[in-house]
Amino acid sequence: MTEGEKKAFEKKVDARLDKLEAKIEKLQARGERLGQETRKAYAENLEALKKKRDAVRDQLQELKKAGEESAGQLRRSIEDSLYKIKYVTKSTRSRLKKMLRNPGNTG
Repeated sequence: MTEGEKKAFEKKVDARLDKLEAKIEKLQARGERLGQETRKAYAENLEALKKKRDAVRDQLQELKKAGEESAGQLRRSIEDSLYKIKYVTKSTRSRLKKMLRNPGNTG
């Protein structure tokens, strides 16, 4: 991975993390409409999502310091993590919709 490719990828990941942050905030705000027990279960889902986001931020910092050889591996790892985050975000959004329709159900 060349320095130019690395910079372009860093910019792309930063933008995706910004979008993710906005989604998390939106999901968190919508989750406030849940009952207390249901909100607790939902908050755990959001916390897991935030941890995954933070892990990508850490990987991105490593990428910024990495040389060409290790940058390629880190890029693949970041892309994999972002794919998983996308799935978790969709799953969390879907779970929220179910919880809002049936507040007594936490799963």
